[in-house]
Amino acid sequence: MTIIIAIGGITMHELEEKGKLAYTIPEIAKLTGLSVSYLYRLSSEGKLPVCKIGTRCLIISDDLNNWLREHSRANAIIKQQRNRGGNKE
Repeated sequence: MTIIIAIGGITMHELEEKGKLAYTIPEIAKLTGLSVSYLYRLSSEGKLPVCKIGTRCLIISDDLNNWLREHSRANAIIKQQRNRGGNKE
C-alpha cells in the first residue's frame, strides 16, 4: 500500500523532485563559497532576500537563484566597463 501525502495539491514526491524550497545561510555559504558572516551582513542590509520564520533566516530557492543571476550580470557589466576604460588609455 502506497501512502501519498499532499500539501496544497502537491505531493511530497513532486516536492522532492523540485529540490529544496529554501536554504539556511550556512547552507548557502557552503553552496556558494561565500562566508556565513558576509551573507548575514547582506541579509541585515536588505541586500539578500531572506524570509524570517521565528529565529531562522531562510532564503527561498527561487530568490537565491534570482539574486545570484542579478549579481553575475552586474559583475559582467562592471567587467565590461573596466575593460572599455582600459582600452581608452
